[in-house]
Amino acid sequence: GHKLVFTHDMDIDTREYFEQNNFEVVDIDPNNCKWVVRDRFLAWYKFLENKNYFYVGLFDCKDVVFQENPLLNPCGLTLISEGKTHSECDWNTKDQSYLRINNCFENVPFADEPVICAGTILGDLQYVKNLCLNIWIGTALSGKCTDQAVLNYLHQFVYKNSCLSNPIYDNICLTADLPKSHPPIIKDGTFCNYLSGRPYQIYHQYDRVPENKKIIYERYLNE
Repeated sequence: GHKLVFTHDMDIDTREYFEQNNFEVVDIDPNNCKWVVRDRFLAWYKFLENKNYFYVGLFDCKDVVFQENPLLNPCGLTLISEGKTHSECDWNTKDQSYLRINNCFENVPFADEPVICAGTILGDLQYVKNLCLNIWIGTALSGKCTDQAVLNYLHQFVYKNSCLSNPIYDNICLTADLPKSHPPIIKDGTFCNYLSGRPYQIYHQYDRVPENKKIIYERYLNE
């Protein structure tokens, strides 16, 4: 595929590393990236606006390890659950409360809804491009609320028919905040689904879990 990395502040050594490994480095004007969790979506939208890619994967920097090809998915838009509900996640509950308190969006009961991750998005170009614009607009309107809160709102009303991957049952994406009742199985240094035993294709925010970060460094980054 076509590999890109977006940046508004990258040192020379890192840039050379990416370029040597066949990445295109896309430079974003720092003045257009005041708040990364919001403005990255506008940068992605602008870049994708006139592209003719068939399929797009958006990933947080330093957050993913590819163990299989994660892009071969028939769904037009695939969103990733963190494997828990909002009532099980204080941070997401607080963000949703902020939206309601400030009347940014209508009151939505999120407690029993799955937390949707804004850091890993897969899908057809048109779906991903439009979602990026909607997340940026919604986050800008909310003032201080994060991209993830807005994405969770959009999932309820605009993208309800998108494919939703739950790391407890599926093996598309493992999230660092996966409930401890379903820890990943490690086979030969590869993280696998607790139930199926199949390898995860992506690991989102692996460095939040120190012991998992150590495994990934030893397996992938020191080769």
